[in-house]
Amino acid sequence: MRAARLVLAVVTALVLAIILYAVVLCIAPFDKQRNFVNRIGRIWTGAWKLILGVKVRVLGAENIKEGGPFLFVSNHTSYLDVLALYDDFPAPLRFLAKKTLIWAPVFGLAFYTLDHVYIDRGRKADRDQALGALAQRARQGKNIFIFPGGRRAADGRLGEWKKGAFVLATQLHIPVTPVAISGSAALHGIGDILPRPGLITIRIGRPIPTAGLTFDDRDRLLSLAREQVREMLDGAA
Repeated sequence: MRAARLVLAVVTALVLAIILYAVVLCIAPFDKQRNFVNRIGRIWTGAWKLILGVKVRVLGAENIKEGGPFLFVSNHTSYLDVLALYDDFPAPLRFLAKKTLIWAPVFGLAFYTLDHVYIDRGRKADRDQALGALAQRARQGKNIFIFPGGRRAADGRLGEWKKGAFVLATQLHIPVTPVAISGSAALHGIGDILPRPGLITIRIGRPIPTAGLTFDDRDRLLSLAREQVREMLDGAA
């Protein structure tokens, strides 16, 4: 049954990705902010979730009803994290993603068209360019989503977070909002081929103001955000 779900999801995603890419080519000159195509992207990820039997619960949406744009930071344990966030998060997002994601079958092609930012973490020039692109999107009023750990955590732990997101927040003076994702690794963890049906829970924490902060505050800001995520994960256990 799980194999059949996966085959159906891949076929559906391929068809929708081709449609999405065609639509983007046609309307890109008229949709420079990529707002319309991102709505189509939500349909695409929604179809994936429906077929795979993945349900998503969002808690704490009231924390981001006012203000913004926000810079969201989160733990990362599964490829399903982005799937859940893209369709169900109560605010449109622009992700910082690994450049290798572009070459992922089906998903990479569609994701590439949706105004997200890609990074090769091994090259400093590429990191600086990616942070500049994120800053540009934030100045346009778009919400930014970053996994500071950079990669999925096999053991579910938060691990070490990189400072780039928090340097960016102190430069732009936009609130840093912690997000905790639980349940996704149980449905599709590192090494899994077939995803399982089930529930993913997204908890949105309290925005951390950055007005008046400077580069020297980056470590403290990281610690505050990481601690909120840890507390939310502990509460989910």
